[in-house]
Amino acid sequence: MRALNPVTRVMRRLKPLTKHTCLREIAGMYSILQPFSTRASIAGVRRGLQVLLISAVVGLSFPDASQAEGPIDNTSNTINDTTDDHETYGFRSGSFLVAPIPFKNPTIGAGLALGAGYLFKFDEASKTSHVALGAMLSDNGTNGIGAATSLAWNNNRWILDATVAEAEAFYDLYVGGVPVALRQEGSLFKASLLYGVTPHFFFGPEVRYLDTTVGLDGPGFLPPGLVPDSKLTLGNFGLVTRYDTRDDSLYPRLGVYLDSAILGGWTIEGIAKEYARGFINFALYRSIGDRTVFASQLSTCAASSDTPFFDQCALGKEDSFRGFSTTQYYDDRSLSLQLEIRRKLGTRLGLVAFAGAGMTGPDYASLDLGGVHAAGGLGVRFQLTKKFETDFSIDVSYNDEDEEIVYIYVGQRF
Repeated sequence: MRALNPVTRVMRRLKPLTKHTCLREIAGMYSILQPFSTRASIAGVRRGLQVLLISAVVGLSFPDASQAEGPIDNTSNTINDTTDDHETYGFRSGSFLVAPIPFKNPTIGAGLALGAGYLFKFDEASKTSHVALGAMLSDNGTNGIGAATSLAWNNNRWILDATVAEAEAFYDLYVGGVPVALRQEGSLFKASLLYGVTPHFFFGPEVRYLDTTVGLDGPGFLPPGLVPDSKLTLGNFGLVTRYDTRDDSLYPRLGVYLDSAILGGWTIEGIAKEYARGFINFALYRSIGDRTVFASQLSTCAASSDTPFFDQCALGKEDSFRGFSTTQYYDDRSLSLQLEIRRKLGTRLGLVAFAGAGMTGPDYASLDLGGVHAAGGLGVRFQLTKKFETDFSIDVSYNDEDEEIVYIYVGQRF
């Protein structure tokens, strides 16, 4: 076992993650900034590397590139609101935000992400843009650095999302139901450029480059099924489409959001392979009175049989499902539904109640073979600034395996 450094000893006081100790797992990386973000809004990790790289860090501190939400605060840990009576637009009229953000999730445990971001709007019709830098360290040794940007301009006609990150992750991958402790290193570049055909419908290309190495975190040999994915340099190219009628990208009260992608992948270096994967997330938002919002999300994912394990479909990956590690239930197909009630208690404080169910399997006809995995829970929200409705979020989830898992992040889950 590795010797524990002082940071690790302090971080472990934030545990337990579950009643039965949720083992190491890595926080979304490719939307960790998928393989989560991220959504890379400045908000909470969305998983990838099965997480893929922590979409890195910035995905931890700033999760979704499609929504700009971010860690915020000035260096003295006080809120610095820069609102005027009359809102102005342009790069110079934004808010600079920097803060240490604690996080906790079942994949990589508890830790600290240091994020610095600048949020602004180019014009009234465009969504919030951001430029962000981040670094993180968790109690199990996972670490990373990264940068991300999401830019929307020309009345939201053009949207550019880009992420670059480097990370080292320690997590438990469940192989045949048995956790296998892994160490994964990787470098990631991911970018997409979307064009708005209408004010609500966007499409465009996405590219991704990933150089990754996977090995055991300790003595022994990798399970045979993981050996082909142990050292790969991958390229991905595909099409992204979005349909967005939300009234706000940070805290939507009304509208729908459809996010989908179809990507092909091939080996640049390593064991030759070609594969394809795609996903669809459909979210619906409805106001119930002045202070309550009902939010729901239906998600599905499909991947070909030769897809590397860290690019397979998983509960908690693109769908940001709460209740299980993203490395626990993964396969070539996934399907999930999540429901959430969000209630504002005042100007800044809020509560949420959520529930969800999901399935994974080798194909859609076999999704029920592994059973339905369900979880639900409660959360607290605190709005960090007046100008941008970005929440600091703490969720406690309970799953049908009698596990309790705490999530700490910035932003909304979906």
